[in-house]
Amino acid sequence: MTKSNHSFEDLQDREDRLIESLLQRTLSSDDEDAARVSRLMDQIRNDNTTALASDSRPGRQRLLRWLSLPVAATLLVIVLFVSSSSNTSEAAMAALDRSIEAEQTPAVREYAVTITLPGSGGTVRRRNHTLFVRQDEFVVAAAPKTGPGRIWAGGNSETRWVVPRNGPVYVGQKESIQKKQPDRRVLETPFLSVEQILERTRTFYHLSIQTTTSRDGRRESISRITGHRKRTPRIVIPEFVEIDADPDSGVVQFIRLKWNAEDDSRWSEATATLIGTPDVPDNFFQHAGHHDERRRVIETN
Repeated sequence: MTKSNHSFEDLQDREDRLIESLLQRTLSSDDEDAARVSRLMDQIRNDNTTALASDSRPGRQRLLRWLSLPVAATLLVIVLFVSSSSNTSEAAMAALDRSIEAEQTPAVREYAVTITLPGSGGTVRRRNHTLFVRQDEFVVAAAPKTGPGRIWAGGNSETRWVVPRNGPVYVGQKESIQKKQPDRRVLETPFLSVEQILERTRTFYHLSIQTTTSRDGRRESISRITGHRKRTPRIVIPEFVEIDADPDSGVVQFIRLKWNAEDDSRWSEATATLIGTPDVPDNFFQHAGHHDERRRVIETN
């Protein structure tokens, strides 16, 4: 009988060491994680000791011991899941931080943008434009509804300007110009600031990240960050965000935004694909860079 108890106690000790080893491998090696593992193992051992002390029959002891293992396994699965989710979220945060830093450099980036708008009877409409960004400045180039040429619009976090094909140029604060300018629809886009999209993704979304190939197949490694909305602020934001970024530089290669139909948003989906980093004239991000100097300029403030 004594030999049987001794063998059982050895088995129990080996099982405890196995569980503890798995937990330590799952978590990081800092003092806080080590303390959590120690507390969890103490709890498992104390529960087993209490249960075994209440019944001295070897068969009953083995049963109680094996009944405790599913509890430990469940705890281990929870730890694995939480740790994996936490690590993935932290990696996504780090990737977003790199992309935000990349947006703060003076480089000019050009994106092809496609916006899908819900129509009547379940139909959809699509609008396309080209977006140029440099830090907090942007320029949008869009084709008019009819006829040749382009409509140019741009600005920064505070001001806006619109250069239509014909007629006067409008310049002013973003609130005033979007009310008075006939071609203001070119400014109705979710992609006026890539940095703002990154900041909102970091704040309002549950994040995950994976390393994959680029969408055009030209790059073997790209960081793909996905975000699912975790709460709704005062403004309507997309329910789903997907961002492809260079894993080293952080430069955003692709963005997809998808809205929930129940949010009553003006958009249903929008994408932006990096075209390149063009050289532009010094006044490109000013309205004067897109019209003849003889054009009339109207201040809308």
